[in-house]
Amino acid sequence: MLAAILAASAATDARAEDGAARLIEEGIRLGKEQRFAAALERFREAVAQAPGAEGHCYVAMAYFRLGRLTQSHLHLGRAEASGRTPGWCTGELRRVLQDALDRARYVPVAFEVQPPGARVRLQSVEADEEVQSPTVLWLPRGEHAFWVHAPGHQPRSERVTVAGSVAAVRFALVPVAQPAPAPALDRAPPAAAAPAMAPPRGESTPAAASQPRTALWLSAVGSGVLLGAGLGVHLLALSTQSAAERAPEQPTYQAELGAFRTQRAAALGLYAAGATLGGLALYLTLRPTRERVLAATLSPSPDGLRMAVALSF
Repeated sequence: MLAAILAASAATDARAEDGAARLIEEGIRLGKEQRFAAALERFREAVAQAPGAEGHCYVAMAYFRLGRLTQSHLHLGRAEASGRTPGWCTGELRRVLQDALDRARYVPVAFEVQPPGARVRLQSVEADEEVQSPTVLWLPRGEHAFWVHAPGHQPRSERVTVAGSVAAVRFALVPVAQPAPAPALDRAPPAAAAPAMAPPRGESTPAAASQPRTALWLSAVGSGVLLGAGLGVHLLALSTQSAAERAPEQPTYQAELGAFRTQRAAALGLYAAGATLGGLALYLTLRPTRERVLAATLSPSPDGLRMAVALSF
């Protein structure tokens, strides 16, 4: 399996080298015809397919023929860094290129931009001809615009004026602002409120417990009032009965007797109502923890007073 992968990779590299070799041959032919711009495109394509010292040497030679000495010196340096540079490249081409740089009064400019590895591109060169900082570029005297960028940093455009024999460009890119971390809490967040729980069966909340106590007092007081009223009406009925027995005439006797009966019924009704409320008060006293609602109404009736009592649990 590994042997097959290596063989396939070697075949791919061989095809790329063959394609690059054909492009270089075509570029040489175009160069002999003084078509240096077209030759440069072929040499650049060859380097893109199979980067190597020979391809960079031909690119450097094409740039030299076009009078673009900065790019020519750049690719000559790349060829020498690749190793196995052809003798004509490191010998004759370097000599004539350096003579041309000196006659044109080119100046070596050192680019030292932080962070290391930042990409530098001159406005006067192709977009894919970026260089990596730190590096040295030979530039003609005058002002040159360039751009610098690096991952995680804000890109920056600058200008450098070349006037002396040696120049240097040194600055640092500004990192891209990162979102600030959330501040640590000085204290723990309040715990979630526990869900309200209903009181166990047979127990009641304070608000619910106050309701039976109110009903207890109402029933007790009402019982006392009704029993007292019943006693008063009872005494009035006894007085009426005595008056009826002393009445000499029949009509007067019948009237007193009717009043006596009405008063007696009212007294009995009051006694019954008072006794009922007293019983309720006793019940509420014996079982004070249950929720109860007590309602009592008094209404007149033909026989006296009638009480309606409703007790809900």
